[in-house]
Amino acid sequence: MGLKHKGEELIMASRKDNVAEVDAEKAGQDSAPDEALDVGATDEEGDVLDFSNVSKYDAVPTNMPYVCTLDKLAKGKSAAGNPTYSAEFVVSEPEEHAGQAITRVYTVTEKAMFGIFGLIVGMGENPEELKTSKDFKLEPMKYLGMSAVVFASNNLYQGRTTSQVQRVAPIGEWDELKKIWDETPEEARLPF
Repeated sequence: MGLKHKGEELIMASRKDNVAEVDAEKAGQDSAPDEALDVGATDEEGDVLDFSNVSKYDAVPTNMPYVCTLDKLAKGKSAAGNPTYSAEFVVSEPEEHAGQAITRVYTVTEKAMFGIFGLIVGMGENPEELKTSKDFKLEPMKYLGMSAVVFASNNLYQGRTTSQVQRVAPIGEWDELKKIWDETPEEARLPF
């Protein structure tokens, strides 16, 4: 689906949305490049906005494994004009953090290729095959709805602490990573 934001076309894949064409001026200048501001209704008094998902982006505790589902993977461009992919994972375990989002923007340049490589391997692609491939075609829809183990770091964004993807591991590693986490004393836990 195509989204327009500040004159650039973005390709966005989402499990929840099928198609959306949004004018950047209607989306508002404060919206993220991969998200369109959803304005419910406009009248002479103002816009009707839905804030029901704001808490979805509250920070989660860091340095622990989460079972997550890849909910969005959107292609875009950085301010420098480099291609990017914006990922949004939604936590399903542990239950006390279910529904929280962990996000990251992956820049696709030669020096930053390790980031998107880690995402794709974490979603189940064979790392050895990827390393020998010169023409791998990334198809975002293929990964949507898939589960993975995600580790988060927290960052300050526009005055608010949010969680960013630090590492993605295949879902098959969940039991082992959870066991290590549970058996390691808190003061001895190192970043994954």
